[in-house]
Amino acid sequence: MDYLLMFIFFIPSIESQRWSARQLSLQSGGNFTIPCHYDMKYIQHKKYWCYNAGGAFNYCTILAYENTTEDRVTVTDYPAQSLFTVTMRDLRSGDTGMYWCAVETIRLTEPDVKEQFYITVKSDPDVSVLESSVSGQEGGNVSVQCLYSAGYQNEQKWWCRSKDQRCYTVGRTDTSQNSTVQTSDDGRKSFSVEMSGLQKSDAGWYWCKTGDLQVPVHLSVSDAPPATITNTGSATVTTKTESATDLSIHLNIKSQFYSVGEQIEKETSAGVQQKYEYSSSRFGWLALKYGPCSPSSVHSQSFKSKNKIIVCAQNHICSDVSAGIESWRWSERQLSLQSGGTVNIPCHYDMKYIHHKKYWCYDARTAFNYCKILAYENTTQDRVTVTDYPAQSLFTVTMRDLQSGDTGMYWCAVEIGGIFQRDVKEDLYITVKSDPDLSVLESSVSGQEGGSVSVQCLYSAGYQNEQKQWCRSKDQRCYTVGRTDTSQNSAVQISDDGRRSFSVEMSGLQKSDAGWYWCKTGDLQVPVHLSVSDAPPAVTSVSATEGTSISEATSGSAIVTTKTESATDL
Repeated sequence: MDYLLMFIFFIPSIESQRWSARQLSLQSGGNFTIPCHYDMKYIQHKKYWCYNAGGAFNYCTILAYENTTEDRVTVTDYPAQSLFTVTMRDLRSGDTGMYWCAVETIRLTEPDVKEQFYITVKSDPDVSVLESSVSGQEGGNVSVQCLYSAGYQNEQKWWCRSKDQRCYTVGRTDTSQNSTVQTSDDGRKSFSVEMSGLQKSDAGWYWCKTGDLQVPVHLSVSDAPPATITNTGSATVTTKTESATDLSIHLNIKSQFYSVGEQIEKETSAGVQQKYEYSSSRFGWLALKYGPCSPSSVHSQSFKSKNKIIVCAQNHICSDVSAGIESWRWSERQLSLQSGGTVNIPCHYDMKYIHHKKYWCYDARTAFNYCKILAYENTTQDRVTVTDYPAQSLFTVTMRDLQSGDTGMYWCAVEIGGIFQRDVKEDLYITVKSDPDLSVLESSVSGQEGGSVSVQCLYSAGYQNEQKQWCRSKDQRCYTVGRTDTSQNSAVQISDDGRRSFSVEMSGLQKSDAGWYWCKTGDLQVPVHLSVSDAPPAVTSVSATEGTSISEATSGSAIVTTKTESATDL
């Protein structure tokens, strides 16, 4: 009798694992893209994506072939990487069922090569990621946050590389190629993955996995930034500038919660210890309180922590940056709006995106990957209108008859078109209530060139001691209360009456002052549109005697035209 000896090796941290079927739990109304790998010998073969609710491959319906779009499905082949991707849009509960990535083998006696996926579409998926596409620089870092439901709290968590199905477990630091992979679980419905020392070979597809569920993530790795050469006498020193990406990784507080005023010490990628202080705001600010200050170092990065957004902003409140006029970049706009009212919001984009699709989308859970597109540019859907103004490289979003149920996270977004490139977006958190904490008397004001215009911003008692600002939307330049500053050739003066309103007066208006602005106090802001028309024609007053008619009087080389005042004019 022959005996078959089977040896099973348990590797606690890295292991190769092959799934008989990948199970995905996806957000209804959202989109997703998954990778399908195949052997190089099948490069010239047809690839397709098919579906059968009963799980029978022989009876599956082919939804799309490679490099085609059918209804809500797009299949794109990348022969150089020996993989194709499948994108499904506007997911619905009826999409639940078994799917297959498949390659036709041509021969009748040889079954098609396939990989199966069981997809469940629901309003509250059990596993998701904040970003399904992330990018980093060679030698740098990147982080991914994977979210899971309470039912998966005690399940094993993995970060798995798709092409070789190599997995990394929570609680260990391991190496992939020459990079380091660290995974940690906060025990409160999220676990994070940090990859440092990135190599070009790390680029590709990965899976966040917990229990029997997983979700795909694509990683792009770009060239390392050029080193900065500093000449110091006869010595040459080469340094690597710390980037916003480096800062965001080292400030990723991995879903921990801090008390207001608590000081946190973090080490930057340059090995410098810097102190940060957690300060009050709706979502929380982690601000650099100690260290060098310079306007050029202002940047920010946001992270999701349970149901909060943690915003890390370097040098955000340095005194030599925030005085008078300052440049300030929002990682997230927060609006408090009146129920039953209407709002118009400006969304700026780069000129290179003029011909790209623009859209407005929403997700109550603040996950962009699963947001529901409410309207595309130059369309009206239900209570939402999106209008593109390509000459100004901006589009506006109008929401009417606001309701408390509209509260949540929204995004102004531009479709980039490539699967491996994330859409360009700006996030806004909107709260709708009967008594908003910040509002304006007029959301649209107008003035004449050379003239003046005033705006009155109203705030609730809770914002009485917060900083008040008037910020220009297109360049995000801000003016503070108590200072008279210049914008182009006009003057901007802001005064706070201390009794729940502050006023903005712009005088000496120029055509270039026209556009969108934000009244801002504390963590809230509200948009205001300014129109500037031509200056009125100059009027020359001339003394006229009763009974004269319209005449021209010549004095030297000057001609003065006067109109006699008549009884009718009077």
